[in-house]
Amino acid sequence: MTRFQRWALVAMTFGLGAQTVAPAGAAELIQNGSLEDLNSAYVDQGGGYMSLSAGSTAIADWKVSGTTIGSVAWGYAPLSYFAAYDGSYTVDLTGLGASSPNGGLSQVISTTTGMGYTVQLFVSNTNDVAVGVSVDGNAVSLSTPLGVGYQWTLLQGSFVGSANNSPTFEVYNAGGGGFAAFVDLVSVTPTSDVSTPEPASLTLFGFAIGALGMARRRRRAGVAL
Repeated sequence: MTRFQRWALVAMTFGLGAQTVAPAGAAELIQNGSLEDLNSAYVDQGGGYMSLSAGSTAIADWKVSGTTIGSVAWGYAPLSYFAAYDGSYTVDLTGLGASSPNGGLSQVISTTTGMGYTVQLFVSNTNDVAVGVSVDGNAVSLSTPLGVGYQWTLLQGSFVGSANNSPTFEVYNAGGGGFAAFVDLVSVTPTSDVSTPEPASLTLFGFAIGALGMARRRRRAGVAL
């Protein structure tokens, strides 16, 4: 192997090795996923629940979806008959029965184009009310079906970041009614990243290509290296 070829090999090894950006890890995109009362806005309106109608921002970092009919029910576990999965608060998207056939909660998240994300949330209900999740208006397929009764069930899904890096994440009652559809501990975490060449890597890669080309020209000209 010639001197130029050795330099080219070293440059390509380090250049390409430094090319991949490390994944973002388990950085959480959802704020206040456990639906806690971070703003001291909760008011018990009876039975340990507070009714929140469309547009309400009482739950820190969340907004009751603008299309919500009626209201959702924000429950404080120490006073209500139903325990939260995480922390002290949970939300029933049906509003404790027929109050809302489509109650939802939403917040804007920050994503990266092409990056993969995992969605997780815990749900509990009595009549198999479907709980849906959407990102930027696009439904996310959830892999685990709801169970029967008040046992907390983990739902999981995934999506890939689109060109809109500030999409609206929404979790909603997709069952058109039902007696209860409790949700808690909602999370969105990155699962993969897009490999992007860094400037230094591009420079090294360019040097490697140039060195290989020079070695090839010298060899053709019969110049000793």
